[in-house]
Amino acid sequence: MLADVVDYGEFKFGTRNESILFSTQTFVVKLAGALSGFITGTGLALIGFVADAVQTPEAVTGIKVIMGGIPTVFLVIYLVVYWKFYRLEGSYLEMVKQSCRDHQ
Repeated sequence: MLADVVDYGEFKFGTRNESILFSTQTFVVKLAGALSGFITGTGLALIGFVADAVQTPEAVTGIKVIMGGIPTVFLVIYLVVYWKFYRLEGSYLEMVKQSCRDHQ
């Protein structure tokens, strides 16, 4: 997918910027890891999680929501955005790739 985006950038702007794209992707992965740790820690604090203790039924329910419910909601949002806006597939992607080959 990233290689297709690099080709699309060349198609759209006339320059190949793979170094910027791949370094940005690495930064975004690290940022996502940091944010997920922060959100998980904050969520555990909000539901009353106590380390090394038997958890209350409310805390167990909260853990289930944090581990299952919230990721499911974000997955559905991601899929809707992907299906609605990602167009680099099929004949359009082939046209972009052909344009890049012709440009070289």
